[in-house]
Order: sequence, then C-alpha cells, then structure tokens
Amino acid sequence: MNIAVVLVALAVFAQPFGVSFELPTLIMALLGIYDLATNRERLRQRSSLHIFSAFFLCFWLPAAISLLDATYLEKGAKTVISMWRFYFAGVFVISRLNSAESHAQLAKWLAIILLFWVADAWFQFAVGVDIFGQASADPGRISSVFGEDPMFGWMMIPFTTVLLWWAQRQFGLAALYLLVPVLVLSYFISGNRGAVVSLVWMVLAGVVMLHVWRFRLPKALMVSSILVCGLAGALVVQNDAVQQRIGHSLKSTEGSFAAWDEASSYRLTLWATSLRMIQDNPINGVGVRGFRYAYPSYAQQGDFFLHTDTKRGQPAGAFHAHQIVLEALTDMGLIGLIGLLVAFALLAERLKAILAARNYLAGAYFIGAVGVLFPLNTGISIYSSYWGQAVWLLVALLFAASFSQALAKPSAADG
Repeated sequence: MNIAVVLVALAVFAQPFGVSFELPTLIMALLGIYDLATNRERLRQRSSLHIFSAFFLCFWLPAAISLLDATYLEKGAKTVISMWRFYFAGVFVISRLNSAESHAQLAKWLAIILLFWVADAWFQFAVGVDIFGQASADPGRISSVFGEDPMFGWMMIPFTTVLLWWAQRQFGLAALYLLVPVLVLSYFISGNRGAVVSLVWMVLAGVVMLHVWRFRLPKALMVSSILVCGLAGALVVQNDAVQQRIGHSLKSTEGSFAAWDEASSYRLTLWATSLRMIQDNPINGVGVRGFRYAYPSYAQQGDFFLHTDTKRGQPAGAFHAHQIVLEALTDMGLIGLIGLLVAFALLAERLKAILAARNYLAGAYFIGAVGVLFPLNTGISIYSSYWGQAVWLLVALLFAASFSQALAKPSAADG
C-alpha cells in the first residue's frame, strides 16, 4: 500500500486521540522535506505543488507580517514556524499520491474512519456512552470517539462527501439511500450548530456541481432521503439533549439583541468586539493567534468571554473570532484579508478545472473545502494545531486529486 495512504489515514484516525495525530503529520513533513531535496526537479514540474504552495503562502505570509507588532509575539512566532510542518506534509501528499489507485485506496480508508465515528456517535446517542464507555462532556452534544472535545460534527466536514463518493463507487446509488439521511442527522445530533451551517453550504455546492455536470440523481433517492430524514428527525428531536439545544436556539425569536446574542452562543458580542479590534488595528491586525490576548482591551464590561489566563496570570478573552473573514482581519488586518481573497481565487480556478474534467473525487474534496472555508461560516481557527492539520490535509488532497488526469471522467455515465 502507498505510504501516503497509510500516513494520511493514520493522521485522520488519530485526530480524536489528543496530540497523537502530530506523529504521522511530523513523519509526512520529514518525508516531504526529503522529497523536495531528492526530487526537486520532478516536483517543480507539478502544477499541484505550485498552487498548493501559493495557497499556503496566502495564509503564512500575512501571519508572518502580523508579527511586526503582535500582541503576543511568542505565541504568534510559534504558530508561524510550526505552520511549515503542514506545508511539508502537504508536499509529501502531493508527491506520493500520484495514481488513481492510491487516491481510491485513501478514499476507502477515510470513508471507513468516518463510518466508525458515525456509528459510535449513534451508539452514544442511543445509550449515553460511546463504545469505549465515554460520555460526551457536554450533555447537549454527541462527541463520538472525540470524548471531552466536542469536535465530532466539525471533523465530519472535510470527508463527508469523500465517503459518499466511495460508497457510490463501491455499492452504487442505492448506498446513498441510507447514507445521506444518516450523515445529515449525524450533523444535527453532534450539537455543533456551526457544522450544520457548513453542511448547508456543502449541500448547495454539491447541488451546483451536479447541475453543471448534468448529473441527475434519481427522484426516488431524493424523495426517500427527505422522508427518512423527516421521520428520523422527528425521533431525534425527542431526545432531551436535542430539545435543550433547540430551545436554546429558539431564544432568538424574542427579538432583542440579548436574546439573539445568547441564542448564537454570544457570537454577536464576540463579533462586535472583533470589529472594534479591526478598527484599531486595520493594517496587520493584533498578530496571528493574538486575538484572545488583545480581547480584554476591546471587550465591554461583563463580556461573556472574559477570563483570566491561568498560564500567564493575565486577562484573556475568546480564543479566536469564530469567523474566517473576521479572523483574518483581526489577527492580520487588511493584509490577511487580501491573502484570504487570493486563496479563494485559487480555489475558484481549481473549481473550473474540476468541473471541466468531471473529476468527481476532486469535487468531493472541494465540497469539503467549502464546508471548512466558506466565508459565511462560524468556524474554528485554521491556525490552531488541531483544526489546522485537518484543513491542510484536505487542501493538499484537493490539489493532488484535482491535477490527477487519471481521476477525470469522460462522461456522466461513469459517475
């Protein structure tokens, strides 16, 4: 089996188990450096590496520039330096995943891992603990194998459509009759409302791509999926934890700012503070990963997110802006926003190529990237080690697959 398949699958499989995911990532990074040193000329000819490098620099350069007057230089510098492990791991992926067979093998293992997470989540939903005996740390969420870290919903985003691609390829469209409703409902029982919002954008992106490809799903599949989702959803909402989350969200119907703020888990307060931070630091922001340390200077009295950082013994706030555009502007200012816009342009260029080539697996990765990076999401920081690893693996896989001619389909009949 291709070593890239093994290491990427291990990195994803290890994600629920703390920092253990760093080991396969580190090995990939070291091998990526080796590939650059020994196969430089061959890699230079790969357009996938060029665009991946450009995409990486869209995030790394603004982060590096933001260090010039960062709120917390040490934290920012560690982030800027450590980001290179994701880049070199991506180089390894692009270098070693070079055949349709290796891409298909990896898709199979990613699908199996995701199915395991989903099965464990539903077991936890049914009996209160997962198959390892762990209860979710938050009674309003289902965390599956992620235990005290309620990341299950978020971690489904990168590879949900890869699972659907693999299942359809292996078992035909009939497999989707069961999988689509189960996966959609898995997002809802996770309790991650931001992940549900990402799912909406993913569905819309998928619909647009299928329309462009003139790939028509059977009406029976769509109708049955809607019916199964409806029936299963009616059962799911009887769960006490789900009812608690729904009740929390419905507080917004009271109409006041305070009600909307509470219903959004105080995102309005967070974003209002972010805007004050941007106004005061418009060019290169407060420094990458400096948001929580600059936050107290811009927060209003009684702010929900204010607390004392036990390690530094100083006031601190929310970890990040929970919105990718606001994060770019607060941490890196207009320079960060320009980098983000260029990154979106690179993705748009790849989308045109994916659609023209009918590259369905690359399309599946692209839909995952929409879920991760769509500018109207309320999400997790791409500069965090945990989420960053998932995002940069996804991006590397997207570019590797999108330049693979062997994955292109000549007609919709091959779908």
